[in-house]
Amino acid sequence: MKWLSGTSNRGRFSVPVNWDEAIKWAEDGVKNNNRQSKLLLAILLAQGTSKNPANPARAFQLAQEADQQGLSSAAEILGWFYRDGVGTAVDIQKSFRYFFDAREKGILGASVHLGRMYLEGIGVSKDPATAKGYLLEVKSKLDQLGPGNRKFAEAYFASLEKEASQPVSTAAIASPPTVVPAAPASSDNAQQILLERLEKMQKQLESLQASTNTIQHSQIIQQSQVTTAPRKALVIGNDSYRHVTKLTNAKKDATAIAKSLGQLGYTVSLHLDTNEKSFKQALRVFRGSLDAGDEVLFYFAGHGVQLGSSNYLLATDTKGDNEEQVKDDSVELQRVLDDLKTRNSKFALAIIDACRDNPFKQSGRTVGGRGLAPTTAATGQMIMFSAGAGQQALDKLGSDDKETNGVFTRVLLKEMSKPGIPVDRVLRNVRNEVVRLTRAVGHEQTPALYDQAVGDFYFSVK
Repeated sequence: MKWLSGTSNRGRFSVPVNWDEAIKWAEDGVKNNNRQSKLLLAILLAQGTSKNPANPARAFQLAQEADQQGLSSAAEILGWFYRDGVGTAVDIQKSFRYFFDAREKGILGASVHLGRMYLEGIGVSKDPATAKGYLLEVKSKLDQLGPGNRKFAEAYFASLEKEASQPVSTAAIASPPTVVPAAPASSDNAQQILLERLEKMQKQLESLQASTNTIQHSQIIQQSQVTTAPRKALVIGNDSYRHVTKLTNAKKDATAIAKSLGQLGYTVSLHLDTNEKSFKQALRVFRGSLDAGDEVLFYFAGHGVQLGSSNYLLATDTKGDNEEQVKDDSVELQRVLDDLKTRNSKFALAIIDACRDNPFKQSGRTVGGRGLAPTTAATGQMIMFSAGAGQQALDKLGSDDKETNGVFTRVLLKEMSKPGIPVDRVLRNVRNEVVRLTRAVGHEQTPALYDQAVGDFYFSVK
């Protein structure tokens, strides 16, 4: 048997680390409704192993169940999931609340997480004094922290010694009581230790998964004889805008995506350069073609704009003299998502390559801004934007770039054709590659993924 990493020699035990075996035993515990097993499995599935692919949606569900059953360390894991968007949309406010709840329950690592949030300004204003207060709570208990949190705390206190600053009382924390309860039960400590070890191993696991993903998933599919439900896709690409900046890649991107989806077994409806009437008509016809249990995909390439907290996809004849006109003349993304939800589709994926620069900027109109607003996926849905909030999606990587497709879509076309890899893993691979390519040319573009899908779904199963 191949071990992933070293041995565990805490206490009087010394056993090889085998996460796949851990998953097997954790699954048995989950069948018996054991809360520790649920949290253990949540942590393992959040990361995945060489033989067991990551399943963020199930990981998030299991962590919630463990929390509802009163397992104190589950709050810290939920804080992590909400912070990093594991199986749920990123929500820094919820992340903070769960970390704070975990701290109140005596989970020492949560104090480190809170201190780091204030120190680095993650979702809160930078506040070194408050950060120091949280971190001082663990100074005398560093040996009880997991490796990752201990390393961060030790580095922090070493920097304080160099600065020779005055100590700050934990009273500086403007929050509920600062007294730390007794250390959590041994089972909770075991979960915390495992979390920190997994964080330390994350890069190793990602590298291992990247090299074995295709083979492992293909074997899993063959063994389970995966079958797919009827698969239908609506693909729209708009280049020829009349009142805002024209685009050059959107129709090519949409056409390439439609062709690839057709080869993968989707029934595809492709529409190019849609005005308001034809855009909305295409949506109505597509919605009417859907049946309960279908696997559905919506792809849009073109201009999009954020108005308030909502996102709008622009038809080719959208004028945009003011926000109300844009709302009337374009299609609200939430409407599309709601349509997919009301048809009781088995799985719905929306891919929006519309995070280009503000289309109204060159016209001197102050409508919207760069990028699209963060959104929330309903249960059974997955949503991906080609760039994160406030970011611009690149069509080219430079003047010498001869590719006919935009950066995001060219990567998507490549990754979605790989057989036996679940959709969520495909999209994360897309995100990683887009980040790598754009950073190489000095640009920041991180595709945003919102995942509430339940179960595994595939672009290609052959």
